[in-house]
Amino acid sequence: MKSILALSSIFFYVSVSFATCTDTLQADIKKLSNEIHAEYLGHTKGKHGIKNFEQERTNEALFIEGDDKVIVMFHGFMASPREMLPLAKSIHQELGHSVYIPMIRGFGAVSEINDKYNFDHWRLGVSQNIALVTKCFSSIGVIGYSIGAGMLVDHLLSDKLSPKVKSVALLSPFFKGHSWQAPALGTTVSKSVLNLMRYVLRVERVKLTTVDKVVRGKYKDLQVLIDDPDTYTQSFSVISGKALMDITKALKDKDRDITSELPTFLAYSKSDQTISWRFARRYVDRHFKQVDDTFILEKDLAIPHEIVVPNSELNPTYIELYQRINAFLSRTM
Repeated sequence: MKSILALSSIFFYVSVSFATCTDTLQADIKKLSNEIHAEYLGHTKGKHGIKNFEQERTNEALFIEGDDKVIVMFHGFMASPREMLPLAKSIHQELGHSVYIPMIRGFGAVSEINDKYNFDHWRLGVSQNIALVTKCFSSIGVIGYSIGAGMLVDHLLSDKLSPKVKSVALLSPFFKGHSWQAPALGTTVSKSVLNLMRYVLRVERVKLTTVDKVVRGKYKDLQVLIDDPDTYTQSFSVISGKALMDITKALKDKDRDITSELPTFLAYSKSDQTISWRFARRYVDRHFKQVDDTFILEKDLAIPHEIVVPNSELNPTYIELYQRINAFLSRTM
């Protein structure tokens, strides 16, 4: 009887401690959001913050409390945390895990704010947000999508990784741009164009609808973004475009001998017009030694870059992807 009471007391203590810790965590997340909100207002003379973007969309970090295992999800550059919310809900409902979708400074903001942040800010944001959850949870799974995946891999191949991180899923990972960003005269076509736009033509921001018209709708990856202005910023910063290329440089600069033993899930579409999926596949094979599962969408399916977005018309395979991710996390967490 005494042993039963003792076990009950321990369980009660652990439960209360976990609840207290997650309460503190949510307060810390709120505090961080408020700090970034104040920064954004300062950068735009009170015009734009986290909560008052056009069309009343929010860019605030999202947290779903579940059990003592947490999945930290990093979204794409043009998006807000809500981009990953459908997948987060699926993980929470199927596995019961807690889920945290942080906001990285400069991601998903209007282009005037994008300009104020660079690769170093993004790198700090990834490590800061993973560190934020280490106190409360027994194990951590990390998921990165697009630019979020590129920044996540930069962190995972550093010497700052928490031992609580148990697995990683990389979805349409942006390690290097699509082949239209081919080398030319010692730089890249895209960087040359960006320099031309900024310094010669004096163009600092480009609307996605303008790009769509110029390419006559052939850049299919844009369609998901244009269709959802509540989640995605609708203009692209030329300055940020140049900063994005620092991700590729940072990853290429990693020593070939630096590897990760984390169980790894990799997913991408061969129709992706945003990333070089071939480079991504080679990079993962070289640096991640335990690729547990891959979800490869063949070119004839014509699935765009946004494989995480629940769009039955443009992305009818999203349900299967969610199921595969949940199965992977169930095995590895």
